[in-house]
Amino acid sequence: MKRPAVPEAVLNRGTGAPPVHFQQRRMGGAPMPRVWNAVLLLPLLGLCTAGCASHPPTPRPVDHPETAAIEFWARQPAVASVDADDFTPLWRACRRATVASSFTIDRADFRGGVMTTLPLVSKQFFELWRHDVVTPYDLAQSSLDTMRRTVRFDIRRRDDGRYEAAPKVVTERFSLAERRITSVARFAETFSTERVEGDRNRDRAGADLPDQYWSATGRDYALERHLVEAVRNDLRG
Repeated sequence: MKRPAVPEAVLNRGTGAPPVHFQQRRMGGAPMPRVWNAVLLLPLLGLCTAGCASHPPTPRPVDHPETAAIEFWARQPAVASVDADDFTPLWRACRRATVASSFTIDRADFRGGVMTTLPLVSKQFFELWRHDVVTPYDLAQSSLDTMRRTVRFDIRRRDDGRYEAAPKVVTERFSLAERRITSVARFAETFSTERVEGDRNRDRAGADLPDQYWSATGRDYALERHLVEAVRNDLRG
């Protein structure tokens, strides 16, 4: 009498090996080696890694307290500039490009060739009518954290007689001092902007730290290039 066939999954039960239908996948009747699964996943992992590092933040050149000041980054050289034959058309084009990017003019030194804006809290993802952030990375950063930007245009006359305008955009991050609440009745003071009595935050030198402050994080080179392109298109038109 012929014995019935025993399923392969039952045969592997005592050996500790998984059933056959879990060990291999058949494509066109032939088993597919597991090594091909890893080969197919490598390009996907590469794309994910490249996407996460496509736009890293501006690194600080040195770890020094002065890098947190807006003046430090304003002294760094510009990365993009635009030139013109006459000063007045270039000045007006810079002003229009700045206002079109949702900034408000603060200082307009026509004789000195310096134009600065008021600090503007950067847009979030739902503020589609604003144009002060130009890259997806910066938009995500300003949506997750409170950031602001300040624009400065410097216009000077070159040796060949033409005028050159160079923008500089400094980014800052808002910081709020943490609160140590030891009583449940005072939990509402956690997000208060006023100093909590008995809560004195100090730095390494022993000085009192402010409750809230802005610290510079770097330059927005993408917005600087965007402003230069806007000024160049304005002069052409």
